[in-house]
Amino acid sequence: MPTLSNAPDKQAAWPGTFIPAHQAEAWQLQQTGNAGELSAVLDDNYIFTEYGSSATPMESGDGVTYRYVAVNGAPALLAEDKAGRLTLTWDQNGTTLSLHAPDGKEETLLQIAGSVVQVAP
Repeated sequence: MPTLSNAPDKQAAWPGTFIPAHQAEAWQLQQTGNAGELSAVLDDNYIFTEYGSSATPMESGDGVTYRYVAVNGAPALLAEDKAGRLTLTWDQNGTTLSLHAPDGKEETLLQIAGSVVQVAP
């Protein structure tokens, strides 16, 4: 699996605390319009978000199912809507992180989440 050492420019450009190491060289980094919110996008499909404060980025409503899964041994909440869009949300060292896939596979979502590393204190 590629590590951030394969993509030092991405690590240096990322102003956040956490970043996915899964296919590190392919992530496109961006700062969103919401204060303290940072996102990275892989293949125009997987969207990783680090929140500046505690957040609940889940969709709610009819047809959304929720279940708990493990990310690095810690609980994470996986939501899936009627269209099959997946959102995984978990806390890592006091920071809320999420991974959204409008058209992705749960296995890949969990691989990406499991590769998230802390790059800043």
